[in-house]
Amino acid sequence: MSFLENPFILRLRVNHAVEHATINVLTERRQGLSLVGRTTARGFALYGPISTQAVREAVEEGLTRLKAGERDLALHPHCGTGLALAGLMAGLSAFIAMGARRRLARIPLVVLASTAAVVMAQPLSFLIQERMTTSTQLAGLRLASIRPERRRGRTVHWVELAQG
Repeated sequence: MSFLENPFILRLRVNHAVEHATINVLTERRQGLSLVGRTTARGFALYGPISTQAVREAVEEGLTRLKAGERDLALHPHCGTGLALAGLMAGLSAFIAMGARRRLARIPLVVLASTAAVVMAQPLSFLIQERMTTSTQLAGLRLASIRPERRRGRTVHWVELAQG
């Protein structure tokens, strides 16, 4: 069994896919809606100004569409995977571009290399999301519960997913 197929890791990947699908469905319905998701082993948390009923409907629709084969719904352009990848690539490219000598003279090269890395990170992020950080192996997955909570003046919906 590969690391990505470990039952705990696979559950995180599946929950991450449903989190993205839910956010994609919600933002299809309400342009300009600002949401943040955080995947957990039990499901995901969704932060933003949205009703519990809208979250419930979006989770159900997202699950249905993912199970019907709409795999692109599991990917999101603003996923933390892309941000982490962009930072890693920019840092590595800057480190390589700096070299050992004449560091100040290399600053334009460092800026160019870092910018190129950030630009390349976006499409690479989708590939990594598709192959590593999400999974659409959703057989038997269902919405178990949604628990809204107020935290520091913000609404958080704790979405629990279950098998069976």
